[in-house]
Amino acid sequence: MVDAKIGWASTKESILRTVDGGENWMDVTPQRQSRLSVSSLFCRDGQNAVLALTQESSPQIIVCWTTDSGRNWGKSEINTGSNIPAGEKSVKLSSPNGIIAG
Repeated sequence: MVDAKIGWASTKESILRTVDGGENWMDVTPQRQSRLSVSSLFCRDGQNAVLALTQESSPQIIVCWTTDSGRNWGKSEINTGSNIPAGEKSVKLSSPNGIIAG
């Protein structure tokens, strides 16, 4: 929760947002390929969030961001190379500007 009413949550498949303290949750997941999983979510405030999507069999990490509470999402793809074995890839979003992949 970023304050008493607004909060974000994630599952492997979805990004959810609440504006009423968690009584109701809206699915604000960006459009994506079904085989991608939500690996990490960083929420700066009620409007700005960054998430990383990964797929075990792919060296790519897809980073998505929103500045309007999840109504629209930008997207950028990062190729990590083939040196990270499937199942050992993880992503940590430490801030809106910091990404750690390994």
